Amino acid sequence: MAKCKICKDNFKPISKQNTICSKEKCKKENHYLCIKKYMKSDKGKIAIRKATKKQYEKNYVRLIAENLINGVYVKKYSNGKTDVKITLYKKCSRDICNNTFYSIGNENIELGKFDKKYCSIKCSKRVSEKTKRKDLEILNPIKLRKIKDRENERRKYKKRVANMTKEQIEKKNERSKKYRQTENYKINRKKYSKSLKGKAQTQIQRLKRKERTRLTTPKISSELKKLTEFFKSKREYKNYNNLHADHIYALKGKNYSGLTNANNLQWLPSELNVKKSNMDFEDWQKVCKQNRKEYNFILNKHGLKFNRQYITIKI
Repeated sequence: MAKCKICKDNFKPISKQNTICSKEKCKKENHYLCIKKYMKSDKGKIAIRKATKKQYEKNYVRLIAENLINGVYVKKYSNGKTDVKITLYKKCSRDICNNTFYSIGNENIELGKFDKKYCSIKCSKRVSEKTKRKDLEILNPIKLRKIKDRENERRKYKKRVANMTKEQIEKKNERSKKYRQTENYKINRKKYSKSLKGKAQTQIQRLKRKERTRLTTPKISSELKKLTEFFKSKREYKNYNNLHADHIYALKGKNYSGLTNANNLQWLPSELNVKKSNMDFEDWQKVCKQNRKEYNFILNKHGLKFNRQYITIKI
């Protein structure tokens, strides 16, 4: 019987040189210790130097030439096998833009092949749009007329709305409200919501709401605790599934934008929250005064009531 060097357990050796048991952990540790000894020895140090030299020769890059070609400062590097050309401080080829930028060209720079021409993606897109318009003028002038007619109609519509009086705007809003109450509007709305364009629009709106809340939420630990306590208090009310967390001062108001503090939040039923939407709080107070009986009847179902400032409080 013999003892293992690592785990120090008894085992039957196969030969006199066998000093380690058959466990995998002991074998791995012994292999690791043998490599350490070899690296510290003279032979191991020589092998490490040779390996580092080979790796350095592969990745070593040497500067060969520096030239000016077509108003561009060029540096040429080589790895022994391949050549690389780097252009520095090149101007953007767009007429309006005068920016300089770095660019890399692996082909012949004298001919201008495979080399960057524009400083950013915006410049390249704007140049491509101009070329498309030129092609439309030459190839299909009918399409270009349609595009210009649409742009002119939009401009005329904006000017018409800007010059409208308050009475004309009110009449227009009344017509839109009547149209929204019709069945044709509801049918068209359902078709649009099921289409790919409608689904994409709803996803974009949700992402925008999440970003607004993320930017407006405070990072202080004491205020975050108040928010968690506010959201936990939802189940204390009646019919809590129909309640919405409403911002008293809206995130996207006309005159200001609020925060997602606990002091700026209140529980509102879905019916009232839809009516409030992004309305300013001063305007909302006026609406509540006019329809106080109706709104109190809705709030009583959920165990809520208005304060003097028309903020909801538990009964």
